[in-house]
Amino acid sequence: MSRLVLMIAVPALAVLLCGCTQEKKQSEIRQLEKISFCQGGHMALLVDLALEKGYFAEEGLEAVIMKLGDGKSAMEAFLGGECTFGIMGDPPVVKQALVRDDFAVIASLSNSANSTKILARKDRGISEGRDLKGKRIGVKNGVSSQIFADLYLKKKGIALSEVTFQTMDLKDMPSALMTGDIDAYSSSNMYLLEGKRLLGDRAQILSEPGFCLTNNYLTAKRELLAAQPELTRRVMRALAQAEKSLAEHPQKARALIGRTLKVSAADAESILNEENHTLTLGQRQLDSLNMHAAWIAGRVTAEKKPLPDFHKLFDLAPLDSLRPGSATAGR
Repeated sequence: MSRLVLMIAVPALAVLLCGCTQEKKQSEIRQLEKISFCQGGHMALLVDLALEKGYFAEEGLEAVIMKLGDGKSAMEAFLGGECTFGIMGDPPVVKQALVRDDFAVIASLSNSANSTKILARKDRGISEGRDLKGKRIGVKNGVSSQIFADLYLKKKGIALSEVTFQTMDLKDMPSALMTGDIDAYSSSNMYLLEGKRLLGDRAQILSEPGFCLTNNYLTAKRELLAAQPELTRRVMRALAQAEKSLAEHPQKARALIGRTLKVSAADAESILNEENHTLTLGQRQLDSLNMHAAWIAGRVTAEKKPLPDFHKLFDLAPLDSLRPGSATAGR
């Protein structure tokens, strides 16, 4: 009889324990806190890496990246409450900082001083910057590459009235250059590389290293930062893990860029080498925002307003919690 009881009890106990384990796992899954990122057109490598490697999950977070095509759309969706965090470049941050103060920049995810360039056709007589005079240049309004084109032309002694700007989407620029609808265009990363591939030996890259600073910022609502500081710290820890992984295994990061942007290994390496993917918030970011703000005030904004104090736009606490003293802006 005792043997019979044991034969019945052991399987029953196993089922019970299995059930408890499954319930525990389901409970753990349910406890993952959902967060989302509204991302502009520029790839946020650290965020993509943190998602792929499971670093958000390790922090108890279930992350979703909403890729919205451009920084303006990402900013609008973020401010509209569609996402927990926003990811976008300098121009949309500056434009919104001119009219509101309910959001903060908590980190720069990447920065570059040479990712934006002009791609031109040699067979249209363009071999250096001064040759752009009288040419048709493709630009997308209000983005960093338009700012680069303006500033580059001025540095080369060419008035904006001495060229013809043709407004178009970035994705349309390589084919427009190939067909001859434009003589050059200003862009960065994958669109430059695509145009260069299409043109081959006829391609001429015009660059000015260190001339135009660009950043990809992580933003959050001030209300969230005040109410849930630990949530932001968990996000920063996950991104720091991604930063460490990138430093230790750059080949895996290149592979991720290749898969995400659908570019070759060589092009992925070129993109990675043009940018500094580190969590930072310092004088470099202040300089970049001020440069973009000055351009927007002089070229875009009809109503002249004083430039915002970008020190006040930054919230240093999330980055400081990760690396005390590393957020240096305004100190």
